[in-house]
Amino acid sequence: IEIAEVQGISVSTDIDLPVELRIDEYELCALLGNAIENAIEACQRIPPGMEPYSGRNILVKAQAEKNRLVIRIENSFQPLPGDVAGVFPSSKGERNGIGLESIQAIVDRHQGALNCERKGTTFVLSAVLGLEPL
Repeated sequence: IEIAEVQGISVSTDIDLPVELRIDEYELCALLGNAIENAIEACQRIPPGMEPYSGRNILVKAQAEKNRLVIRIENSFQPLPGDVAGVFPSSKGERNGIGLESIQAIVDRHQGALNCERKGTTFVLSAVLGLEPL
């Protein structure tokens, strides 16, 4: 989050998680870290002078509900010419990033669901993970 703020990206958080979450801390950090890193990169690609540039922002929401962990990360982005709805190519070109693949693997290990979508100039990542019962 500090990296985003240094880059002039506004970050808002709404995180309400219990101390005992029943999910591996490494997995949670990997999921959030990859998602936030992707959001930062998307915001950084918005050229100065473009309409969403002044509104470069990231919103991170996370909460535990019963036996589920619900995460939603929204960020502004600049659509590229030729972008296809529902297709999220890596910005890293031939090197291909593994952020979304890593997030999907974590979600799958927890019998969850991952959804990524574009709403205008906002990218929304929603993840629901199953948590072990108490």
